[in-house]
Order: sequence, then C-alpha cells, then structure tokens
Amino acid sequence: MKIPKLFGWPLFLGLSACASQPVDDASPGERPATDTDEAGLWQMLERDEYKLQTSTGVVRDPALQAYLESVLCRVVRDHCADIRLYVLPGGGMNAAMAPNGMMLVFTGLLVRLENEAQLAAVLGHEAAHYVKRHTLQRWRDLRARTATLQTVATVVAAGLGVARVGAESAAAQGTYDRAVHRAAQVARIHDVGTALIYSLEISTMLGHLAYGREQEMESDELGISWMASAGYDPDAASEIWDYAHLEAQAADRWVPPLLLTHPQPAVREDRARAQATALSAGTSRSLGRDAYLWQIAPFRNDWLHLARSGLEVDVLATLLERQRQIGVPEGLVAFHEGSMYRGRGGEGDGERALASFEVATQQAGCPPEAFRELGLAQWDADRHAEAKRAFDDYLRLRPPPRMPPWSRLTSLGRHEADRDGCALRFRRRGIGLRGLYPR
Repeated sequence: MKIPKLFGWPLFLGLSACASQPVDDASPGERPATDTDEAGLWQMLERDEYKLQTSTGVVRDPALQAYLESVLCRVVRDHCADIRLYVLPGGGMNAAMAPNGMMLVFTGLLVRLENEAQLAAVLGHEAAHYVKRHTLQRWRDLRARTATLQTVATVVAAGLGVARVGAESAAAQGTYDRAVHRAAQVARIHDVGTALIYSLEISTMLGHLAYGREQEMESDELGISWMASAGYDPDAASEIWDYAHLEAQAADRWVPPLLLTHPQPAVREDRARAQATALSAGTSRSLGRDAYLWQIAPFRNDWLHLARSGLEVDVLATLLERQRQIGVPEGLVAFHEGSMYRGRGGEGDGERALASFEVATQQAGCPPEAFRELGLAQWDADRHAEAKRAFDDYLRLRPPPRMPPWSRLTSLGRHEADRDGCALRFRRRGIGLRGLYPR
C-alpha cells in the first residue's frame, strides 16, 4: 500500500519509537534507584499494596498461605524474599504480578488447577514477569505510544488545515476540478489519519492492560525452566493452557489474533509441551496432586460459588466437568450443576436441576445447602412432603449461624433464628413454612 505523505513526511512517522527497550533482569533483593521512573512505579504500587494488606477482601488462611508460599519459594529460590503473594476472591482464571514484587492469585484460578505442578507453573510464570521487569518495559512502551499518538494527531490536524485552505482557494478562483481534488484530499487525509489514531489508541489500551506476546512467551519459558529445576513435571504447564483453550471454545468468543496481546492458548500449549519434552527426557518429576487437592478442599465450595458468578452456562459446564476430572467429590459437583440449571431457568432446566440435587444429596462431598436447593426444587414440582424432609435435613446439617457475642440468643435460639431466616427466604419464593414449621 502506498503511504500518503504530508509535507513530504510519511504519515507513519515516529512509530519506531513504540518498540520496547530491553532492561536488565532484576537481581535478588534489588530496588530501583530513587530518581528513576521504575522507582515511581514502585511507589504507586506500594501504596496500593498497603491498602491490600489492610483489606478484609484478601483470603487469609495461615495454612493455605504457608503452602502457597512454600511452592513459590521452591520455584523462584533466590527471589523468594522479593515476592509477596496475596490470594484474592475472584471467579476468573487469573493471576497478576506487580513490578514491586506484589503477586496476586485469584481463587478462580486455584479452583481450576489440578495439582501442585500446575500451581508451580503459574507462580513461576508470574515471578518471571517480575525478574524480567516486564512491567517497566510496558510502562516505557506506553509512554512512547502516547507521545507518538500526540505527534500523529498534530501532523494530521496540520495536513487537514493545509488541504482545506487549498480547496477554499481553488473554489474562490473558480477552478472546479482543482477544488474537487483538494476536497478529496481532505477526506483522504481525514480517513487515513482517523484510522491511524484509532489503531494507536487500541494498541495503547491493549499495551496498558496486558503484557506483550513476546513477554508472555519469555515468562512461559523461564517459568517452565524454573519449575523443572525445582523437580516438578513441566508437562503440567501445557495442561493449564489445554484447559484454558477448552473454556475459550465454550465461550465461543473469537477474537482476531492481531488484537490479542496474549498468545492464543493453543499456541502456548504447543510451546509449553515442546519445552517440557526437552526438559523431562529421562527424568521422573513430581505432580503433587494429593497435597494440592487437600489444601484447596476446605475452600472449594465457596470458590466455586464465586467462579459460577457471571459465567455463561457452556463455560460453567466446562468448569464443572473439569472438577469431575480433577476428582472433586460428586456431591459437590452435582450441587453446583443443579444450581447452574436452576439459575438458567430454561425449558426443562427445573427437572434437570431437581435430578442433579437428588444425585448431590446421595453422594459424598454434598454441602448442606444442597438439601435446601433440593427442597426448593421439590416444592416447585409439587412434592411438598419430600420438600419438608429436605428442609429438615438442611436445618439439621447447616452449621449454626455466627452470632455476635452480645447476643442473648441461646443455642436453641440460634436454631430458631436459623429457621426463621430460612422461612423468610422460602416465603420470597411463595413457600409458606409457617404451615410446615408451626410454633
């Protein structure tokens, strides 16, 4: 394509300034000099981290925290003291790394992993972003893009002004053909300039939101190398991307590859598998499946509730099938499956939900609230006597509500309060429990 020129300058001038400049790897214990842009980034994020440290939203469980940090330190070794790990509630399959050593791991990711080796792959990948100082590269790249955007906007505005003056002058002189030519030039400069500015705005936005593809690939490779050196099976990394690919297919949201800042999951899976093959030849590696599942088990039900929020049914079905493959007890999986159908509320979903709740309450791992949902589904199916038994089971199995220390309620009163709370929720669904539970 021929590049239009203004004043003899290519319209794409200055785009070479967008290229990221390489930086040295971070050394263990290193902090940036106070007069650098990197120090400014650290200061901003340290203020945010202080808020995070005092936030009630962070998952604070000493045993879980110690376990995750032990895996992290096993993988990153000398950089262990540089990284602080925080577990945050969130349904997405996400983790993030800040340039000052603040690592965020979301519960939606942990509930999707199958073993300790997969956890090591994720933690190693995020730590690699820190060691390679990718955020600093991204920050400098963003500033270069912003400067280029301002320059292009100035040049386009100048070109429009010159073309408009030429068109008006030609029209005033009665030179019709020349006036039409100048007007066409105005339109052409406007269209090309607007498209260029929009493309720069999009690339600036994407560059602000995520690491570049090359940075992601570099972190993949370093993270896999670290986990293999720590004794973990490097094949576990490709399994993560295999599952991510399944969720992406279930979502059925195709994004043009050129607009993706991250490599596509299938590409990352292939690269990770090839690297794992080279690293694991003739060696035996650890997966740590039982240890990981044991650590996550107390939180899985609550984290699945979070992960379910906002997911389309096809993606949620993929997530629940993943839980079965991991070996999560069927009682828990069937409960969330029934909740999925009940939430969708389509044709036949009421019957599907009832069937899933019936399976859940007969299997190991069933949470107490499965009996409540079973009762509601039975009530909707006009099976009121069975619903009453399910409600009784729920009230019997559900832990007593946490009462404030100043409460006058006795242990019997706690049960009464719980029963009244259930009655309120049930009445909102048109169920009169005063008849089921007379005073």
